[in-house]
Amino acid sequence: MERQPIIDKCVGCKKVTEDNFCEVYINPAGKWNCGGCGISTHISKVQTETVKKMNPLKASKKMKKKK
Repeated sequence: MERQPIIDKCVGCKKVTEDNFCEVYINPAGKWNCGGCGISTHISKVQTETVKKMNPLKASKKMKKKK
């Protein structure tokens, strides 16, 4: 299988060679169709923190144990 050139979303990545091919994937467009490239160095991956809600009954029991 031949390497395919990069797409617009790949511009700026450190894994792109001088002749506009990806060093990691043979078909970069296919990788972006699946939800994004996991190796991309030019896009920051933001993780959202989930706030865990605790049951009020369990919280009161925990407070009683700590005292």
